[in-house]
This record gives sequence, structure tokens and C-alpha cells, in this order.
Amino acid sequence: GINAEYMGLTLYCIVATAITVFLPEHPATFQSLFSAAVVPLVVVGLRWYMNCEHAGKTGYRAQRVGEAALLLYSIGGLLWGTEPALCDKAPWLQLHAWWHLLSASATHMCIQYLLLVRITNLKAELHESKILVVLPTHMV
Repeated sequence: GINAEYMGLTLYCIVATAITVFLPEHPATFQSLFSAAVVPLVVVGLRWYMNCEHAGKTGYRAQRVGEAALLLYSIGGLLWGTEPALCDKAPWLQLHAWWHLLSASATHMCIQYLLLVRITNLKAELHESKILVVLPTHMV
């Protein structure tokens, strides 16, 4: 059968595309759609972090990558939220560009974290240092 997560992701993509096509001029539309994609990623990551940390199943590297991802998401979200108020007063700050950089880095690190935890808990043959060769990483 078809995996429920893939069905959910496919449905989200279809709905998000339709909403974006019909409401392209509303920033709240994009913010809501982006949040609907990122919040589950962060929640799953935090749930895994809490469960694995409590059970002692998270490696040091995975733990640091997860913490860094959460920190970058938090800083990026703060910049994104303050951007409308500061944009006219200090356009040189380029808060929107910083938000893009931070959220992209955080998403990348969150995916790496989830992969590292999965590899660690499944005791997969692929060692965590090899996954970091496959996926470029930030030094944490």
C-alpha cells in the first residue's frame, strides 16, 4: 500500500500549490503554508529528541545538530516576525534575506538530525560520519 506520510505530503503540496495560485498577493498565505510545513518537522524532531535523549539513544553529534537547527529556526522566526516593523526603518539590515538563510540552514540541519537519529536507533550499517559526507553539513 501507499505510505500515509507520502499521501499526506502529496496532498499538502497540491493544496499549497492551489492556495498559492489563487491567493498570490497575501503574505499571510505564504507564512501559513510555510509554517504548516515547518512546524511538523520541528515537532517530530523535538519528539525524537526528547524520547531518544531520555533513553540515551542520541549520539552527541546528532544532539548538537538538532539543537543548532532549533536555534536557527528560532532566530529566523524572530527576524521574520520583526521584519515588517523594521523594514522601512532599517532596510540595510536585510532581515528577509537573513530569514531565508537561517530557515534553509535550519531545515537542512533538522533533516540531518532526523537521519542521524534514525541511523543510530536502527543500528544501520551506514555510520553517521558517512551520512555527513553524503549530506553537506555545518560544523557544530
